[in-house]
Amino acid sequence: MAKNANPFFGAFDYAEFAKMFDPAKFDMEKLSAAFKVPGVDAQAVMAAQRKNLEAMTAANRITVEATQAIARRQAEILRDNVKVAGDAVTAMTAAKTLEEKLATQADVMKSAYAKGMSDLRELSELGQKSSQEAMDVLNARVSEGLEEMGAQIKTAA
Repeated sequence: MAKNANPFFGAFDYAEFAKMFDPAKFDMEKLSAAFKVPGVDAQAVMAAQRKNLEAMTAANRITVEATQAIARRQAEILRDNVKVAGDAVTAMTAAKTLEEKLATQADVMKSAYAKGMSDLRELSELGQKSSQEAMDVLNARVSEGLEEMGAQIKTAA
């Protein structure tokens, strides 16, 4: 299927190579039995790694959900800004004198700057909050893993 003429090895079938790493055929218990180390509980190691993977998955889920929330909020901000810009153009064209136009423009710029800073602060806080939540999940797992390791060392001794 996905063959590549490699000047060093000839034709190379990537699909065939990938079959060696098929998770459905990969038996970790057989592999751990082949490399039994005295004093090491392979099942406990596997359970710990499973918990590590679950923690990483949870942290990634938090990050993805936060990214989606930030993107939704950015879209809302963009819609609001388009409406505000349209209103500003209407207000400036309605002004009769140059002084009114300049005053309107200054008011629009001032409020746009304040709103922009407020929106930026809000988006930053959303990102910071989700980062902290993800780190809390990972930190909890690291603490738990260290406790598990300590218990394993005590059991082996």
